[in-house]
Amino acid sequence: MASGLTTQFNATLRGLLRPSTAVGDVRADDTVGASFYLSNGTGAGQSDLKYFARRTLGAASNETLDLSGVLANQFGTTLTMAKIKAIAISNPSTNNGDLTIGGAASNAWTAMFTGTLLVPPGGAIVFGGPGAGKAVTAGTGDQLKVANGGSAPVNYDILIIATSV
Repeated sequence: MASGLTTQFNATLRGLLRPSTAVGDVRADDTVGASFYLSNGTGAGQSDLKYFARRTLGAASNETLDLSGVLANQFGTTLTMAKIKAIAISNPSTNNGDLTIGGAASNAWTAMFTGTLLVPPGGAIVFGGPGAGKAVTAGTGDQLKVANGGSAPVNYDILIIATSV
């Protein structure tokens, strides 16, 4: 069996509106989304690093993830991410507060978004694209903060697809 990473990215939001007074099949059906495939490698349309974890945060606590040389994949290999192709973070519906993503005190990773994003219970954020990716700069732009705004501990899922160069 060949080694390597393949990635399928699908993100879709659909809204179907049917007026109560319409005669016949009158509706407004709109979809916004993106779908792409990444083969194994380090160029455009490729990725070679995957990080996934179900992480635990205590009540009203936070952690800062170092994207360059600290996180390890599911086989124990330390990952040094150079460019992020896609990221997804989900906040379980059982959490009683928002997760806040971003806003590290120093060396914040802001290549894909600046500031902070709130993920409500039962929600998720998903970003990505098949192009060159968003840079991770060791020592100056590689810290991703995740904060639990809830009054109870929470397990959250994070998946990052990246390249090593």
